[in-house]
Amino acid sequence: MIQKNNKSNNIISSIFLGLAIIGFLILWLKYGGRSVYKSNSNDISSIYPLLAGVSLILPYLFYVLLYKRKLKHIGKIKKIRNENEFEIFILNKSKKTVMINHNSEIEDNQWSVFKIKKNESLFFNNGIIFKLDKNNDLEIEDFKNQIIGLGEEDLKKYNVPNYVNWAFIIAKPNEGDITS
Repeated sequence: MIQKNNKSNNIISSIFLGLAIIGFLILWLKYGGRSVYKSNSNDISSIYPLLAGVSLILPYLFYVLLYKRKLKHIGKIKKIRNENEFEIFILNKSKKTVMINHNSEIEDNQWSVFKIKKNESLFFNNGIIFKLDKNNDLEIEDFKNQIIGLGEEDLKKYNVPNYVNWAFIIAKPNEGDITS
């Protein structure tokens, strides 16, 4: 499925690039290149090559600027895992921005993956604490009942990357499913 997507993306990219090159050649020949035929008239027909060239270049620019940026987040990510490092997917559905360890934040309806090592903790400003003990077991302190654990069906629903060890949603207080 991903290879098919990559092939179609490459074909689309090649088509847009080819059209952009043709558009550039039209503009260059009409306005920038040395040509035997140069129109000095100011009639409306002299704008047609400009419109044609720009309309052939713009789809490629939009593709590069908008679509390519999204491709970084799509697809399976293969990572080399450090044995002492684990990753936790957190989706914030609490309707508030949540601060983590005083240096990261997740806005409402945003997600992030956090790395945690043995004997480390993640401290959230809403009272949640994730701890990794010496046996690499994840301990959760959630006194406001805000954490929802994600199961197999939910992983696909929320587009959780396949390399994470645990996945959770931060909900509003008293809407979680994990008790301390």
